Amino acid sequence: MSWRTPTETDLAAYLSQSEIDAFRKDAAMDGTDPVERILSLSAEYVRGYIRSSSVAMSPTAKEIPEGMIPALMAYITVKVLLRIDLIVNESRAKAYSDALELFKAVGDGDYKVDPYGTTSDIGGGSNPAIKVPNHILDDYPL
Repeated sequence: MSWRTPTETDLAAYLSQSEIDAFRKDAAMDGTDPVERILSLSAEYVRGYIRSSSVAMSPTAKEIPEGMIPALMAYITVKVLLRIDLIVNESRAKAYSDALELFKAVGDGDYKVDPYGTTSDIGGGSNPAIKVPNHILDDYPL
């Protein structure tokens, strides 16, 4: 899989539109879209872990391996819900915890992401951008 920038559409698979709208209203400041801001900051957070593993990075800021986007969305979901004072249910809390575990494992080099520029980034290849144990991916609510 390729590297790409996470989008609001990705986030909408994890949060309802009313939750996204409440976050947008609550976190709005100086004309900046808070949804775009949290997507950007969180992607850079994940890129820090990837950078720690010495993997070739996409030169485009905010791009991460597509296979890490579900974990990133689980992470952002909890951040958004806490900001708007909603209760984080058990499945979302578990997905958040698993996401942090995955980020750390990538940073430690225990889970490998395909370096940017491999054939999978230019439309070829069938290797996923990240190899993750099934127990982590199975816990993400869609």
